[in-house]
Amino acid sequence: MLKRKLHGVTLVELLVVIAIILIMAMFALPGVNDIYLKLLSKTELERWRANIQLTRQTAISSQSRAQLCPSINGLACNGNWHQGGMVFVDKDLDGQWSANDKLIRRVPAAEESFTVSWRSFQGKAFLQFNANGFTHAQNGTLLICSSNGARYHRAVIVSRSGRARISRDYDGDGVHETSQGNAIDCD
Repeated sequence: MLKRKLHGVTLVELLVVIAIILIMAMFALPGVNDIYLKLLSKTELERWRANIQLTRQTAISSQSRAQLCPSINGLACNGNWHQGGMVFVDKDLDGQWSANDKLIRRVPAAEESFTVSWRSFQGKAFLQFNANGFTHAQNGTLLICSSNGARYHRAVIVSRSGRARISRDYDGDGVHETSQGNAIDCD
């Protein structure tokens, strides 16, 4: 009878390979986590920018004033922005949703790790666009603040002409800045 020689790995060889993989993973995981958190911030940012653009487009296409406001339940303008919002055509021009107004979209609440707030020229808690696509005299900034730190704060900056642009890291320090060039302040 012929003897066959078995080929395989020993327990020591297997443990060495596992140790090498774990050491490599220790260096890779912080980078992957940073990428994930940046992607999460970008997703939240783009979601809100899309709703701002929808509000503007609704005002232009309906030739009426359209409004985006915070809303807890999607039935009234109330609460905080991170609790959700609503987009509607404000037919009676009272700044509140009523049965005469046309509801366009209910905006779901922000991800748990974000708070969202609106800071505007006139200090209003909502954003309105006129039929020509300009804001109703209220340029401002929608702040998207992450509980994961300043590196993940973002902002949508809305000009008087209705242009919505996103914040960027202008100085390369990893933190996004506002239109004035200051780091986004969420305090």
